[in-house]
Amino acid sequence: MILCGSRALRRVPAPWRSERLLCAKAATPLRGALALSMALMACAVPQESALQAPDESSRVDSASRPDDVGGPEHHEDDVDVAARGPRPLDADSLMDAGPNPDALSVEEDSLSVPADDVAHGDIQGGMDAADALGPVCGDGVLEGPEACDDGEANSDVAPDHCRTDCTLPSCGDAVVDTGEECDDGDLDNTDACTRSCVPGLNLAKPQAGQVIFTEIMVDPAAMEDPSGEWLEVLNLSDEVLSLSSCVLRDEGTDAWVLGLDDVGALLGPGLYGVMMFIGEGASLPPSANAGMSVFAYQNVLLANTSDSVILECEGVEVDRVTWDTSWPIEEGASLSLDPIALGAADNDLAEVWCAAMTPFEIGDLGTPMSVNPTCPPPALDACRVFYEEPLPLSGGLLHFGVDIVEAGVTDVSLGVDVFEDLILELGIGAPGTLEQDPSVWTWITPSAASDWLNTEGIDRWVASVDDVQTGLYGLAARATLDGGETWVYCDGSEPADDVYELDAEVIAEISLDPCAEFVCDQPPQPYCAAGDTVYVATTGPEGVCTLEPDGGPSCLYATQETDCGLLGKVCSPEEGCHGSAVMPLSAGEVIITELMIRPLMGLPPNAQWLEVTNLDAAPRDLQGCQLFVGSLWSVEIDAPMVIGHSERRLFGALDVLAVNGGVSLDWAWG
Repeated sequence: MILCGSRALRRVPAPWRSERLLCAKAATPLRGALALSMALMACAVPQESALQAPDESSRVDSASRPDDVGGPEHHEDDVDVAARGPRPLDADSLMDAGPNPDALSVEEDSLSVPADDVAHGDIQGGMDAADALGPVCGDGVLEGPEACDDGEANSDVAPDHCRTDCTLPSCGDAVVDTGEECDDGDLDNTDACTRSCVPGLNLAKPQAGQVIFTEIMVDPAAMEDPSGEWLEVLNLSDEVLSLSSCVLRDEGTDAWVLGLDDVGALLGPGLYGVMMFIGEGASLPPSANAGMSVFAYQNVLLANTSDSVILECEGVEVDRVTWDTSWPIEEGASLSLDPIALGAADNDLAEVWCAAMTPFEIGDLGTPMSVNPTCPPPALDACRVFYEEPLPLSGGLLHFGVDIVEAGVTDVSLGVDVFEDLILELGIGAPGTLEQDPSVWTWITPSAASDWLNTEGIDRWVASVDDVQTGLYGLAARATLDGGETWVYCDGSEPADDVYELDAEVIAEISLDPCAEFVCDQPPQPYCAAGDTVYVATTGPEGVCTLEPDGGPSCLYATQETDCGLLGKVCSPEEGCHGSAVMPLSAGEVIITELMIRPLMGLPPNAQWLEVTNLDAAPRDLQGCQLFVGSLWSVEIDAPMVIGHSERRLFGALDVLAVNGGVSLDWAWG
């Protein structure tokens, strides 16, 4: 045994001593850390030559050894180590022997061991080496938890050898040992060698595109995520394929190795299989009997918004499907691949997937282990709902409609095109309830918008709802091409699309009519207009309620106007037309402000006219005044003609609208 400081190193068997770590230290008065460090300095790893085989001159033949060397009574420490190569550095080469050269004293914490005991490993009452270091696999000593230890004979490739981790050879260590027919070192029970180390079926693993995903339950409703999640796969090849040891994973860190059980994961030619999420401690459902290709997995979670699933076998990507919010993901319904798209490249496209419609075992919609039904064609490429403004008040008529786009249908003509298989409906209901239950909405058949012309392939359909009461209403539209089996719902998205989203729902707020309880029974008092020559009075005590621009109610009363000036009178609010006015008192009180000399509508002189304006603050009576055209012509105003302050009067040749260009005259000179 070699003792370094207070640590006892294992006694080294003589044949291998030159290849072990030896430590010696001369007796020295040094103490504590310095003594320990010096002792560690004395530890030496044999030089490379010490690991080489000795030459023939230095080799000792055990068969010809004297008994005192090779016999059973010899002490293994007496073997000539020089025959195995150079010894490690000894104490004499490290330092002088000190005051007592006959003994090696290794001192640490008052521990003193005679040199002979150190050299022979005979330490009475000292620390056992195995207790100090613990088992060392590969040292040729069987101890502790080791099942075997043949030292340098340990091997991970040689049959029937103790393994380098000191375990016995066994089935599954990738070495064919005695009693084994094969050993591939994996857990796949379907390849060339089973887990029992006997020849297996040696089934092929799928190559790229031979197995594809055909159905994905992303968002189950009957069971909580992820317990209700599953994936359907289809074997497109003409042979039985093994998915055992294949990996189901996503683009992130989720992954699971399939089929590492006694049964394995087998998929027959042209048959479907289902991969089901089975949590720890759970089991496959009763319907997943032994005759079905149902494979359990864990650790792979399917996101409801965007995610991917990848099947990888022996480093080959067999198939992958990646989805996002543009895909037809509905709670409780699987994503179902249309049978027309059975290919690893075809199933990458969102348009070949649809929401399943067939109920199955647990209440959700899907067809696991069965052929998927054909996806219905989309009813519309795009649509957008709108309402006409202003919105009606309570009890009024609500006008709304939908613009639709469908290639080959709405672009046939500039007007609204009618397609026999297209069924279109407009709906009204409580906001936010359409996705939960469209049946509670009111659906009506719209009509083609009259006089509609569009060059972009957009058709417009409109409808009206009568007697709409106060409140908030959601407006929508829906279309189908398969007789109502599937619908595309329309919101108010800009630009138009074929996806219904709640935050784009069209909301119409119907308000109470402000005039509903507003009474108009106080007509205004009579008043004078047009410079105090026109008398205005209501015709009755009741008026009509109307809305101001700000939405407030007001009353409108029917009135009658009387031009007192044409009666030769002036206006009084209290008395109506009464009294009289005087003629102009000075030049410039009444002036000519406009002349029509060369009319285009009508011929002179019938369509000629002139305008006069009263600039005085009081009404003036023009009856008896004369009009002159130079010295050639003059005429007297021979009819009652009072003109109010700032009022204008028109005089002309002929008071016939069809002849004078459509001018209404106050007086005609004939």
